[in-house]
Amino acid sequence: MENREILRQGFVKLFPEQTPRLDALYTKYANASEKEVLQIEKEMELIQQEMLDEIVQKVRLSLIQSENSKGKSLKNEQDEGLTFQLKQELYNELTHASGDSIETKIVKLMDALQRLNNVDKSDAEAVLATIISGGFTSITVTGIMYLIKCLTAGDELLPAAFAAVQVCTPELIINAVNIVLIIILLPLIYFINKPAVCILLVINELRQDLEFVDEYCIHGKKAVTTQKIPKICFKENTPFYSAGFFAAQKKSGALIGTQYGFTLKQSDIDKVTFNFGIGCPLAKGKNNCAVGCNQTSKSIAENADKLQKQEDLFVMDEYEIDIKCHSSSGSVAYYIARVGYKN
Repeated sequence: MENREILRQGFVKLFPEQTPRLDALYTKYANASEKEVLQIEKEMELIQQEMLDEIVQKVRLSLIQSENSKGKSLKNEQDEGLTFQLKQELYNELTHASGDSIETKIVKLMDALQRLNNVDKSDAEAVLATIISGGFTSITVTGIMYLIKCLTAGDELLPAAFAAVQVCTPELIINAVNIVLIIILLPLIYFINKPAVCILLVINELRQDLEFVDEYCIHGKKAVTTQKIPKICFKENTPFYSAGFFAAQKKSGALIGTQYGFTLKQSDIDKVTFNFGIGCPLAKGKNNCAVGCNQTSKSIAENADKLQKQEDLFVMDEYEIDIKCHSSSGSVAYYIARVGYKN
């Protein structure tokens, strides 16, 4: 099945009320003029915002109604992007992916996240089972940090993962996932006029949390940033790595695609920053990427565009950072990046 159709089927189940409106706009694309295409995409973005507002309101209501003592710390979860801790098998699949398999693995990952909507939001066991079957151990920063705390204290993995779901609450986990999926998936599924979307998965292999510093858009606009990617943790010598999504896309009606850069740093160490540049240019050039250390978000975005690479590696002191793009062409560019220690 085509990747777009895989994602669309999950999206339809997620938003059965809004999809007929989006499908109607999608059919208008066929004979639309350039001016009409711009209007169609603007209408789609308005529907997207309605979806986001609806979910954010549900999050706020659940927080107000919740008696969970951790509720206050979850207040801004919907603004922090999306992080998930990877089971060893999924980590291996992602880090060994290259070429078209990068796209396949990321689409599979997003489809696994969408499947959380097939279970009862009040059933913590069912939510955990879906998380585990998708290749994860925990989802959201709050859940991962709680899981790491439990594992450090000597708890077994499955009880600790279940406790993390309860701390976050299943509903908040699912809503946090849905917010990011709406932002990433709607342009992929419904924009015919070349969406120019960059989707990057960053895996943290360090012993420190990674924090978002800043970003710079040369072309296009930011779609998703992840504010924190928790550090590596171990259970009986098995490492568990966390990852987060970053995405950018072209502006509505723009003829030029996307060129985006951002910077991460370690939570407790200021001596080095990690820089990522990604681009999907549409009209001229190739899908591109670059990584570096102690640069700016603007300069790394410029380097990616200048060098036109589909893979890049940078080593500084004890650190190693790398990135791979699935293809030099196409209106959606998928990337996997790692921040770790030099071998």
